[in-house]
Amino acid sequence: MDAGVIYSQGFSFMMVSPMGWVMDNKASLSQGLNAVFYPKGGSWKHSDIVMYVHTVPRAREMSLEQFADYAAKNHIRKTYSSRYFREAPLHIAGSQYAQIRTFTKDRWGKYDIAGYIGEDDVFVVIVMNANNRTLLEKHIPDFEELIKSYTFLANTQ
Repeated sequence: MDAGVIYSQGFSFMMVSPMGWVMDNKASLSQGLNAVFYPKGGSWKHSDIVMYVHTVPRAREMSLEQFADYAAKNHIRKTYSSRYFREAPLHIAGSQYAQIRTFTKDRWGKYDIAGYIGEDDVFVVIVMNANNRTLLEKHIPDFEELIKSYTFLANTQ
């Protein structure tokens, strides 16, 4: 398992890759992603399943649930998935939960699940993308493990 501190937009957090996955915080910087994860032996560009993390500045008046729906609608617009579904929130630690959304097949034939975490000044978005639904469903425990590893560290501003 790889653990790493991720610095983003005025704060830092830590995540731990699930067993059998690699954390890479360099492969996707040009795409605006803070970190990517892929199975050992694979790569960001060539794996059949990947996960990635990015952050979005938080508008104070937007709740986590509102942001999750807003982000899901944007995801549909960008990927041409036809629908998204609200799943049960995933408990992280203490009173913190992640909002979860799943998506139907996109224009490239891929499937996604996304988790959204709210902090005071930012939303953290964690997405798993797979070449087929069976692969996505097989790795949902890895996705949940990654989300549960999230730990806020500090405001850096």
